[in-house]
Amino acid sequence: YDVHTHILPKIDDGARSLEESLKLLKIEIDNGVTGVILTPHYRRGMFEATLKDREAAWRLLVTEVEKRKLPIALFMGCEFHANRDMVEILDKGVPFTLNQTKNVLVEFSSGDNFSYIREQVYNLRSGGYNPIIAHLERYPVFKGKLDLVEELINLGAKIQLTAGAVTGEYGFLMKRTCHQLRKKQLVHFVASDMHRVTNEGIELKKCANYMEKKYGKTYTKEIFEINPKEIIGEDKR
Repeated sequence: YDVHTHILPKIDDGARSLEESLKLLKIEIDNGVTGVILTPHYRRGMFEATLKDREAAWRLLVTEVEKRKLPIALFMGCEFHANRDMVEILDKGVPFTLNQTKNVLVEFSSGDNFSYIREQVYNLRSGGYNPIIAHLERYPVFKGKLDLVEELINLGAKIQLTAGAVTGEYGFLMKRTCHQLRKKQLVHFVASDMHRVTNEGIELKKCANYMEKKYGKTYTKEIFEINPKEIIGEDKR
């Protein structure tokens, strides 16, 4: 499963057309992915597609996938950029969770300090939601401070890393950070975060093979199959 993608057409800075969306799904299928969570950005002042537009893009893509009989399941979600009104927005029933569960893929800005990140994680947990922190390897505040990551996990957060960072496509420093997080068992998901067909490091098969050799099959299955099924509710079906 790929739990973090920007494949939904013409909604954010991801796929620019239905054709590109289908090319991205072809990449997913070729990499052995059978389920994809579509997580377009929601960020005030930057990515604010209407719910009507999101729904139209969803129906367009799902219809085409069914028409072509593509062997991949789609689930709707969102990459929710953190703000102080998140819980209020979610409580109104705005569909910014993953597959209509209580799980929220939440993104922070690179300049956010730990107290703000901790506050938002606490607020989501207090509101009955389960935060999954997107691409944690990118945030400078956590560099060399794994104790801060542990604190968030103890609050109830889960951690997602980007496949390209794990395998080294985004540089040695990010790769080392990912390894340190894994060594301390502080990782729950690895995803492509694919936006465009020109992205580097979006192939999950390469990452899964690397992780199998480095950390074993059991752990890799947990990251790419067991944990994703849990957050979209597939494990209960």
